[in-house]
Amino acid sequence: MNASASSSTVSPAAADAVFMGRALELAAGGVALTSPNPMVGAVLVRKGKIVGEGFHLYDGVRHAEIVALEEAGDAARGATLYINLEPCCHKGRTGPCTNALILADVKRVVVAMKDPNPAVAGRGFKHLRAAGIEVSTGLREAEARRLAESFAKWIVNRQPLVTLKSALTLDGQLVLPHTRGRARSRLKDNGVLSLSFAVINDALGTKIYRMMQEAFDGKGPICIYAGDGSVIYVQSKKGDLTVPAKLLADSEFEDRSAFYHGSTIPIDVSTDDWPFFYMPHRVYPVSYLPMLGLVVFLSLLLYQRFFSEKPRGSHVPFFFLGAGFMLVETKAITELGLTFGNTWRVIAIAIAGILTMSYLSNSFVQRLRFRNSFWPHLLVLASLLAGWWIAKTGGLPSTSLGRLGTAFLLTCPVFFSGIVFSSLLVKETNISSVMAVNLLGAMFGGILEYNSMYFGFHFLYLLAVGLYATSFVLTFVQRAPAVIPAPSE
Repeated sequence: MNASASSSTVSPAAADAVFMGRALELAAGGVALTSPNPMVGAVLVRKGKIVGEGFHLYDGVRHAEIVALEEAGDAARGATLYINLEPCCHKGRTGPCTNALILADVKRVVVAMKDPNPAVAGRGFKHLRAAGIEVSTGLREAEARRLAESFAKWIVNRQPLVTLKSALTLDGQLVLPHTRGRARSRLKDNGVLSLSFAVINDALGTKIYRMMQEAFDGKGPICIYAGDGSVIYVQSKKGDLTVPAKLLADSEFEDRSAFYHGSTIPIDVSTDDWPFFYMPHRVYPVSYLPMLGLVVFLSLLLYQRFFSEKPRGSHVPFFFLGAGFMLVETKAITELGLTFGNTWRVIAIAIAGILTMSYLSNSFVQRLRFRNSFWPHLLVLASLLAGWWIAKTGGLPSTSLGRLGTAFLLTCPVFFSGIVFSSLLVKETNISSVMAVNLLGAMFGGILEYNSMYFGFHFLYLLAVGLYATSFVLTFVQRAPAVIPAPSE
């Protein structure tokens, strides 16, 4: 409240600009705190000196005008209010600010911009003018609009203003490393990346800190503990963000940046290959083994009724085909989600694409009477190894052509494995036994997926290669013609 502008040394227009600048500065104190409300700062000036000021801190608590009026007290009578957004004139979670200004006998109101909220949108101005208060608008409006950009997007379109959208699954998988880098590159020069998490222990807090640190070239984020385990991680594009100590003190939040920076807790940073966010480090899921054993036991009980006869040796390859297909399907859905976004629409399209490729491969075998599984086996192995290599080296470029290439590469193993399966199935007579063996293999493949919790998702490629290679060997060993020895003389 030390700012002042004497009318004897500064023109009225210049003084207005100075005080509006102070209102804008105060409004910025509500960054990441006021949502879904707008950021608003208010300054009350009487005889060239600030007599009260404030900003809106949280949704549901006092507006900036009320904070300034309370601070000014009787000095608000005959004062001028500088505010970056039109005062509200409707009753929501708080009362109309225009009523409070009229009751305080404020003489003049200088506003940067009209409120985009359809419930206000100029009505506040009319209310004040009807009460005899002078209203001026448009001062430093461009700066005010930048502050209100996210609020205006929400209040008009009911859509958030975002530069990044990500999703966390129930088992704690999150697309993070490449996303963080891309998110930072998309920030404006004055942009800020903010992540808010329920940090259940110090290991997780340290992990998030180091992941943000990697994304910002070694510059750690500011970590604000907001109570109840919630921590907000924020950093500017240039990595030079600071939070005023007074803001933290007023909000009763705690800065935990130094704690996480000095933490020596061992953690593994999540990656696209190992996206298990809530696991501090890689641990093989030994605790899952009893549950998985129970699943296998129950599966055997369920599927035995489909065995009308004892499975034959020719059925064994179908077990490995089922296990391999489950891994290929999982990897395809995961990679397509990383490429096109983890939304339910993308996942639905990915699953539909996999089913379509399976249908096409079966149609290929039926219509063309294709019976040779040798080349399809080799093509499955080749496409899997190609996918593994490309994923290991960073993937295809994030362009339209690169994304199409990724989709093609991920669905090729599904198509070729479908041809292998169909070309072998048409040679069998006991279809129910074959399908039972195949489903058991799929259950086994589902169990093998848990290896990704330690080795990562790229490892599923190698597991699938091993399973299809075993199917390949068994198929052609069993079908090799027997050698009949020549009769002895």
